[in-house]
Amino acid sequence: MKIVEQWIQNKVLKFTPDGYVLTDSIESIELPNTKEIDSYYHSILGEFDVKWARMLESAAIIGSKFNADILSQVWGYELLEILGFLEEAEAKGLIIDLSEEDNIYEFSDKRIVSAIKSYFPSSQNSGVKQIIIEYNKRYIDLQKDIINAPSEFSMRRNFVCGKTPHPYVFKFSA
Repeated sequence: MKIVEQWIQNKVLKFTPDGYVLTDSIESIELPNTKEIDSYYHSILGEFDVKWARMLESAAIIGSKFNADILSQVWGYELLEILGFLEEAEAKGLIIDLSEEDNIYEFSDKRIVSAIKSYFPSSQNSGVKQIIIEYNKRYIDLQKDIINAPSEFSMRRNFVCGKTPHPYVFKFSA
C-alpha cells in the first residue's frame, strides 16, 4: 500500500474521474514482492486443517467466485460445516460472503487465488482437477434444471436435525 501512496505523491498515479491512471512506466522492481505476499497468505493457510486448505484450493482453481453448496456436494462435507469454516476464512480476510447471493463467496483479492495455488504446487496436475470438473458438472446440471423448469423448481432449506445428506430439498410439481 505504501508503494501506491508513493506513486500518488510522485504523480506516477494521477486521479481522474475514471479512477487512477499511470502517467509513467513502472519497472517490475518497483512492484511489491510476490513471494512476500504468497508467504503472508501461506501462513494463514497453514493455520487451517489440511482438508479446509484443500477445499480453498479447489475453490481457487474454480475462479474468484464459488458456490459453497456445490463444494459441499463435491467434497462430501455437510454444508453447515463448510459454512462454519468459510466464516473463519472470511474473518481472516481471505474471502467475502456475497450476501446478495445465497452461499456464494468470492476471494477478497486476486493475489489470494495465486497464493493458494502456489501453496499446493504438486497438486496442479493431480486429483484436484477432477474435483473441479465434478464441481463444474454439478453447477451446470443445477443451472440447466433451473432454466428448463423455472416454475417447477423451488428450493427450501432443510434443517431437520441440522443433518441431511443434501443441503436442499428439491420440490418438483407434477
